[in-house]
Amino acid sequence: MGTTLVTGVGLVGTSFAQCALKRNEKLVFYDFMPRTEYLHRKLGTVDVEVVQKDIRDLPALTEAMQRYRPETVVHTAGLIGGRVEESLYSGLQINVMGTINVLEAARLTGVKRFVLISTFGAYDRRRAGDQPTHEDMPRGPGAGYGNSKATKELMAEAYQRLYGFELLTLRLANAYGLGVDRVAPVLHAAGCRAFFVATGEEALELRDILDAGGGEAEILVLNGIAAHAAEARRARERGLVPVLNSGEEVAQWRALGVRPDVALHVD
Repeated sequence: MGTTLVTGVGLVGTSFAQCALKRNEKLVFYDFMPRTEYLHRKLGTVDVEVVQKDIRDLPALTEAMQRYRPETVVHTAGLIGGRVEESLYSGLQINVMGTINVLEAARLTGVKRFVLISTFGAYDRRRAGDQPTHEDMPRGPGAGYGNSKATKELMAEAYQRLYGFELLTLRLANAYGLGVDRVAPVLHAAGCRAFFVATGEEALELRDILDAGGGEAEILVLNGIAAHAAEARRARERGLVPVLNSGEEVAQWRALGVRPDVALHVD
């Protein structure tokens, strides 16, 4: 696998890194004040490179990308929430100009793929009324943080249109947590006996964590369709319960010819 440069040693960047390491990607973190203790807690003893520099420093960004030659840049670094408006000039320098620097360094060094971590706070909900949020809603809610995020998206789109690299923008909702390895045992000790996860991979990780602590619990998999019958049987052997979300998924499950317990999601 290739090399990925991640800006920001925070919750999102390190959570991405946990998945990337399973794919045997080489990782380089770029952060002004990297929290090495937090990084080691999230990733263990895995050897990753850390460049302690500022995203407002274009020469340093370019030097780092020239040195490590990443195929992908995952840009998570920046100020969040009200911190942007504590000093709006500095906040926009970090969020907006910092992003332009990361984009320019990626362009100069031939990065193939740019992943921009944005937020649902980029939407202008003043124009939404009572309508559900959708991806084509206007951007720019007026506040410093949301406007900076909307601007970052627009700058990335301009770079992508002109220079042709692959661009993926993710608008995350509220991100929080210490990691399943720390939270799940605490919840189990407090009496929780049912856990919901998104995918089978996450469910197996959770099962291993709970088994290591001798904990029994039901784990429900929201994306519950197995690829084939053998996979469905193995999942059931590990105590995983698929959640079926539609009549189509029920039919797909029946077609597998497996009859373990399932859960139905009914609105």
